[in-house]
Amino acid sequence: MKYNGKKILKHLLIINSMMLFLLFTSKNIAFSSEINAGESSEKAITIDTENKMNIGNFKNNTSVCYYKVTLLKDGQLKINLKSYLVNEIKVDILSSNQELLKTTTCVYDNKKQVGVLEDSSYYDAGIYYIRLQKVFADGEGKYELSTKFFNSNTIDKEPNNDITKAQKLTMQKKVTGLITFSDKSDYFYVDVTNEKNLKINIAPQFDVSFIVTILDKNGNKIESGTASYSSSSKKLVEYQFSAKNPDSRYYIYIQEVDSKNTGKYTVKTSGDVKIDSISLIPSRVSIHIGEKTKLVAYISPKNANEGYSFSSSNKSVATVSKNGTIVGKKVGKATITVKSKSGKVVSKRVVTVKCIRVKSVNLNVTNKTLKVGQKYQLKATVSPRKATNKKITWKSSHPSIAKVSSNGKVTAIKPGTATITVTSKDGSHKRQCRIKVYRPVKSVQLSSKTKTLTEGQSVRINAIVKPSNATIKAVSYHTSNSNIVSVSSKGVITAKRAGTAIITVTTKDGKKKATCKVYVKEKVVVQQPTKTSEKDDKQNTSSGKSKAKTKTDTKTVKVSDISVEGCSLSVGETKKISVSISPSNASNKKVTYKSNNSNVVTVSSNGVVKGISRGVATITVTSSDGVTSFCTVVVK
Repeated sequence: MKYNGKKILKHLLIINSMMLFLLFTSKNIAFSSEINAGESSEKAITIDTENKMNIGNFKNNTSVCYYKVTLLKDGQLKINLKSYLVNEIKVDILSSNQELLKTTTCVYDNKKQVGVLEDSSYYDAGIYYIRLQKVFADGEGKYELSTKFFNSNTIDKEPNNDITKAQKLTMQKKVTGLITFSDKSDYFYVDVTNEKNLKINIAPQFDVSFIVTILDKNGNKIESGTASYSSSSKKLVEYQFSAKNPDSRYYIYIQEVDSKNTGKYTVKTSGDVKIDSISLIPSRVSIHIGEKTKLVAYISPKNANEGYSFSSSNKSVATVSKNGTIVGKKVGKATITVKSKSGKVVSKRVVTVKCIRVKSVNLNVTNKTLKVGQKYQLKATVSPRKATNKKITWKSSHPSIAKVSSNGKVTAIKPGTATITVTSKDGSHKRQCRIKVYRPVKSVQLSSKTKTLTEGQSVRINAIVKPSNATIKAVSYHTSNSNIVSVSSKGVITAKRAGTAIITVTTKDGKKKATCKVYVKEKVVVQQPTKTSEKDDKQNTSSGKSKAKTKTDTKTVKVSDISVEGCSLSVGETKKISVSISPSNASNKKVTYKSNNSNVVTVSSNGVVKGISRGVATITVTSSDGVTSFCTVVVK
């Protein structure tokens, strides 16, 4: 027996490939449930167009498989086939009535051990069949089939496959058309009025070639050519037609080169379309200063591509931008003109610019209290907010008390009351704010820091407020222990029983404080000395008891407190200061006087004060025992 080595090798390669295929599929491929497709269109398996994988199986006794797809719209259908069959598979696309539309082949690659086919064409809405056939009768294996639909988004109006059904094109606008297996040609027409330099452009958008024919208004051929696109080379060949002096109507006829060419394309017409008329909206324009409005120009015909411009007769009253936005500048009237580029078409509109009147002016506060030297910013609000003239002026009724700047900042000068008035320049609307200025208290001190009293004794302690010309000098007194020492609202303290208490004075303005520590002693009864007569002395001497006279035992009483009353007087006037010494039986009641400002007040050794000049001075009174007190003298 003779063997053909080439045939044996071929069969071994086929068997080896099938073995490898089975091993590969069992380990590496996850298939969805297998579908045995029908062997005729009546038994075709319906599949969707959402890219879902459908797995089929060719067996030795199977040579053809049918699948059915339904397209609800015109568009692009992509078919993807992967074959693990060591054989070629012919892929046919059939119409609903079994007409063959397209044929392609999926070839098995021995190196990759798979055959791959990717096909894409455009179809009208309808039912289609995909027929898979083995090229060679022997062999079996699985395959994967999926389909994906893409809407064409075309805007050509079907049917337009006859010159009598041609679709009208609008100048300057683009239309997308579609050639499919069933719709193999399209007609369009464009009407020309006053256009110049007419241009027609046809551009394919898919791997396709079209024949383009330009016809005159009577349907006679003017010229023809082709338009094509190749996705592999990225090469686009557009068809273009130009006419410098176009006729009244042109037809564009687009058809397939052969039955394999389906796809999308665009048609665009362009030309120099002159403006016939310009209408302006609104019909009346009235704005305020600073306000904006837009003047809209409506061009006829709508597809005119001639330019136009805006201008103002008086830019100081109203300006206008290139897009028609008007801005009011000052009170008055201006004419806005819209003119075509050729200057043959003109339209005008009068603009009136008015002002927005001020209706009122308001302040953020109507009453304010300030310290001397303090500043405060008043804020004025003009209404309405869009008033044309928002300028205002400020004025003070008493600038020596409170002055105001041109922007409303108030400065407190001295104690008193002033009224700040703001006035709008437009309409003279007014608003006022009452300013009260006071001189604040900086500190307070008491005439004594310590006091020593005897039970039942009362003295007054004086509060000295600084500065002496502070506006509010009122003070209040408080005792830490009213069982030991009480204090009146005027500063009179009364010792009640032995012990210690703190007297605190507090200013009404600023809550400044000062204290005086008060010591209260038990009341001491001093026994008066007894005088002895000569008779008693003689008797005592004669009796021999004693020849010496008996000496009286006396006790020194020190000053514990000094109370001084202040006063006020005029320049050149004299007054004696009232001084009270405690206790009243103090052994030495002599005191000295001293003025802290002899330019204002002088004081004599016996406590007579004299006003020298206007101002305030403090008089210090000191006892021989070192007790000190103060009082204030005011010269008016």
